[in-house]
Amino acid sequence: MHAGDFLDVLAAFETSAVPYVLTGGAAVVLHGISRDIEDLDIIVRPDPDECLRISTVLQSLGFFPTVLLPLHQVVVMTFLDQSWRRVDVHVRHLLPYDELRGRCRLIRYAGIDVPVIAVADLIEVKRMNRPEDPDLAALEAIR
Repeated sequence: MHAGDFLDVLAAFETSAVPYVLTGGAAVVLHGISRDIEDLDIIVRPDPDECLRISTVLQSLGFFPTVLLPLHQVVVMTFLDQSWRRVDVHVRHLLPYDELRGRCRLIRYAGIDVPVIAVADLIEVKRMNRPEDPDLAALEAIR
């Protein structure tokens, strides 16, 4: 998959003005590193109203939650659509949402303004999750 496979999701987030920060492989791509992605990873504030807005937008696009709990009650929830595209919504994250959002970089991608996790934060998260992550060397090179 490519980041472009999720343009409808990114456009819907922008149109709906839902606050989030893009992370994971798609963030690596939007920072300019060429690679395929498996899913879309976003970080949201653990606020019930904002989580409901995110869930509503995803469900309006045909995504369904894989766990039948309110989004704000979980750490991460996977949403899938009929073509098995996956969006992982991180509600409780290793780094506080407001700090990540404050440092994120707004990147214009296919006409959509996407709030992307800062490279330094992405490196820190990847080191915490997977110290041998293959993206780390490329991310260090663009830091």
